[in-house]
Amino acid sequence: MQQVRVGVGVCIFKNGQILLGQRQHLSAHGADTWAPPGGKIDYRESWQDCARRETLEEAGVEISEPTIITVTNDFFRTEHFITIYVRADWVNGEPKVLEPHKTAKWAWYEWSDMPAPLFPPFENLTKTGFKP
Repeated sequence: MQQVRVGVGVCIFKNGQILLGQRQHLSAHGADTWAPPGGKIDYRESWQDCARRETLEEAGVEISEPTIITVTNDFFRTEHFITIYVRADWVNGEPKVLEPHKTAKWAWYEWSDMPAPLFPPFENLTKTGFKP
């Protein structure tokens, strides 16, 4: 049975820069693209708790209270996701690769000078006109 999944993308800002990770070849989709931390919402988990959990699990970074930016409708070859994009500020922790099977590296980038290619759902966010 086909299902729509719900995920959270966490746009974390520090000194005007956004944290992005390069997705690994072993990622389910979007290999070698750049994206902020994020992932699927667990059963009975709030989107705020998901944002905090995914950020800690993937990059070891603590964030401020996340606020919603927008929602994107994202289609892959075999999956359909609704992605809730949130904005948060960096609070503590140096980004590090904690899930090397998913992410090759983390780095801070200016919004106007992000690496390419972007993860398709994150690219969908940029197409909404959002600017930090």
